[in-house]
Amino acid sequence: MENQGLSASTWIKVGIVVMMLLCLPKMPYGFYNLVRFLAMVGFGLLAYHAYGTQHKKLAITYGVLAVLFQP
Repeated sequence: MENQGLSASTWIKVGIVVMMLLCLPKMPYGFYNLVRFLAMVGFGLLAYHAYGTQHKKLAITYGVLAVLFQP
């Protein structure tokens, strides 16, 4: 039987997009720090997954984004 649900990497990507959209209105400073930390973790997980599936360029891209968002 084929899995019809979304993969974990898709959920991480959706979560990052939602967090970034929530940054558009004015929010408390602590929220932005939380977003930076969660984005770093999310991009790190995406980089690990991409590296494990032999997508080296995508893994490097996610790794750079993880470093960019590090708190």
